[in-house]
Amino acid sequence: MCGITVSASLNGKPANRLLVPIMLSQMMGRGDCLPETGEVLMGAMGCNRLAIVDAEHGRQPVFNERGDVAVVYNGEIYNHRRLATELIRAGHRLSSACDTEILVHGYEEWGADLLPRLQGMYAFVVLDQPRRRIFAARDPFGIKPLYYSRRGDELLFASEMKALLRTGAVDIRAVPPGGFLDNGCESARQYLPRPAEIQISVDDAKKKLRRRLRDSVRSMLDTELPVAVLCSGGIDSSAVLFEATQTSAKVTAYAIGTSMESPDVAAALSVAEFLGVPFRPVLVEEAALLRSVPEVRRCK
Repeated sequence: MCGITVSASLNGKPANRLLVPIMLSQMMGRGDCLPETGEVLMGAMGCNRLAIVDAEHGRQPVFNERGDVAVVYNGEIYNHRRLATELIRAGHRLSSACDTEILVHGYEEWGADLLPRLQGMYAFVVLDQPRRRIFAARDPFGIKPLYYSRRGDELLFASEMKALLRTGAVDIRAVPPGGFLDNGCESARQYLPRPAEIQISVDDAKKKLRRRLRDSVRSMLDTELPVAVLCSGGIDSSAVLFEATQTSAKVTAYAIGTSMESPDVAAALSVAEFLGVPFRPVLVEEAALLRSVPEVRRCK
């Protein structure tokens, strides 16, 4: 998971750029790279990046061809290759295979209509210098967090509330799941999945579910890195683990419990052995879990 921060001005004047490294320093548990920062005239952006897709060329923020529109982003866009093809046909020049770049060019091409085109989990902020526009969005299920605070003509964004608190921000809000902010104003539109009423037989439903599950897991494994699957031994996580093994040869199953006899650990071990994948239990003493509660609360 990445940690993103933004300090931007709504009136065209430079924002307080010194706040970005301060906010990043509060989220060092996110990412596996050194903090990355960048600027346009209206503001500064930063990211503690977890490098997954095109790790070498995915440095953030990512800019458009002219360097006057930029994005920082936490998440993964599963259909980024298809969107890249559309954008190249529309005349955009992409300099990497990273999914982050899809967001800056997709915003330029489609504006807010980019959002229903995205398949994945995401929270991102775009600084559009020519239009003096600050655009922020979050995935429909709210998987990726994004908080903001407005102080006069200045907008601050961060992946964690504590980063904003460190700046002295008081009125802190969350970008709504499936929604977006346009210059600090929340949208009325929510990009939430709508159930469809269809008539289908049980056999066809089984086939369709299997196909959807397979395609979903495959789309999430667009990486050359080893894959870890958290498995409890139940139906859903076991099905995900199986589909992962059909896509990647570098899959390891993990389970968390207080002992090897814990129900989840024992069941996950059975599934891993059946599928022939490595298994790594993470065993934690109950007393240690209780001692960690105050620390976890401070991290939120």
